Amino acid sequence: MFDFGDPLDTAKLAWDLAFKVTGPAIPPGPYEELEEKDLRNLLAYLYIAVVDGGRDGVSEEVMKILVEEYDRVFRLVSEVSKDFREGVRAGIHFPPTGSSPENIEKYKKLAEV
Repeated sequence: MFDFGDPLDTAKLAWDLAFKVTGPAIPPGPYEELEEKDLRNLLAYLYIAVVDGGRDGVSEEVMKILVEEYDRVFRLVSEVSKDFREGVRAGIHFPPTGSSPENIEKYKKLAEV
């Protein structure tokens, strides 16, 4: 992936590429208004963007933007889904930035479990 210019533009490119994966469409509008299934689908696309960004060697600034957006949606899914929170508590969630103890703990805190 090209990593030049404004980091937000590069992050948007990563998101665009992730959303081109064949899968369910995400309804337009604020994330806070999405249904749980749409939030889960969105989280999957954002997961792809973070993993691909890491694999492609995007800058730290771009990776920070990608992870922040993933974390934002992760929190929203956690708020609306008890099953999701239980999965995080049980260690079923695999963070897109790796499964280090620090990352596992970070996402447990975000899920408030």
